[in-house]
Amino acid sequence: MKNILAFSFLVIFLISCTSDYCGSKNEYLNSYKSFVADVEKNYKNFSDEDWKQSNKEFKMFRDSCYNKFESQLTNDEEDQVFDYTTRYLLIKVKNVFQTNLSDDKFKEYSKKINEMFTKDNSFDFSKLKDNENINKSLNDFEDGIDKFGEGMDKLGKAFEKFADDLNKSMENNK
Repeated sequence: MKNILAFSFLVIFLISCTSDYCGSKNEYLNSYKSFVADVEKNYKNFSDEDWKQSNKEFKMFRDSCYNKFESQLTNDEEDQVFDYTTRYLLIKVKNVFQTNLSDDKFKEYSKKINEMFTKDNSFDFSKLKDNENINKSLNDFEDGIDKFGEGMDKLGKAFEKFADDLNKSMENNK
């Protein structure tokens, strides 16, 4: 399964290198929506390489494509982009912490976060996008999640090695 996902990401990546990945505004919105839906569906089977590729695509959608179409997006489309971004980041948090958060609860939290910003449909996302502190914090948050996940992997491997060494020691003392 992981090989299929890795191959799929590789194909998408290669296609993105040879063409305008963002396409038209509608293609961007539909591709971003499909990307997030695919990640939501498959993230439990992602390898580290899958996450690296997924993060590259996410940043491309969030930054490059968004910048290309920002001036053309309606308020509803801005809300959609915010929804996709929020959902992706929550998936990363859910994955790193390996929470048992049900899909329904996950969707409920995502919806509540989006409603906080879009309740009266007058939230100006460009103010967030242009705020250097928020952009830096968002990037630091993403990096922190990645580093935390890497640290947890290292800790798990260290415990596995410790348990193996302990078992070997106990077997030698028999």
